[in-house]
Amino acid sequence: LKSQLIYPVNERLIAKYRQEEKYVIRETPELYEKVTKPYIEKFQLNLNWVYNCLEKRSEVDKIVFEDPDKNNGFLLMQDIKWDGKTLENLYVLAIIHRHGLKSVRDLTGDDLQMLYNIRDKSLKAINEKYGLRTDQIKCYFHYQPSFYHLHVHFINLKYDAPASTTMSAILLDDVINNLELNSEHY
Repeated sequence: LKSQLIYPVNERLIAKYRQEEKYVIRETPELYEKVTKPYIEKFQLNLNWVYNCLEKRSEVDKIVFEDPDKNNGFLLMQDIKWDGKTLENLYVLAIIHRHGLKSVRDLTGDDLQMLYNIRDKSLKAINEKYGLRTDQIKCYFHYQPSFYHLHVHFINLKYDAPASTTMSAILLDDVINNLELNSEHY
């Protein structure tokens, strides 16, 4: 049995963990600009906890690796869903240092170096620290994400993590490939 206590809690967090009806929406660039972007700006969660982690004011014990570069760097840390021990459930996040990128929708071809850096250095750090090979790790973005500061999820393929399916997740390598083909894909 595994439980998770979240305190303090608000209605948005309660809704996140409540079973709800799901929909597939084909989001056009126009729909993103007119509906999604204003929604994000109005309802996004407070990001102070993200900035506290990036500035090492909290959760320092969960840091797996850091590339301190302000443009292409990131902090790789254990996700709250992982106990830090059970490799079958490995779950870490790469949170970028750069501010202003909220989701995959903000990425362009100019961000490819950052994405290569996140992928390559995170996979290497996971291998060195936990012994998992790169072909045992799934790397992806959530869209829509639960918080709007760009981050990448890294999980053990054996772990059926929440929202890691194709309807909620976009593979990091797919994002890279799409931006290599068309720098304005997203």
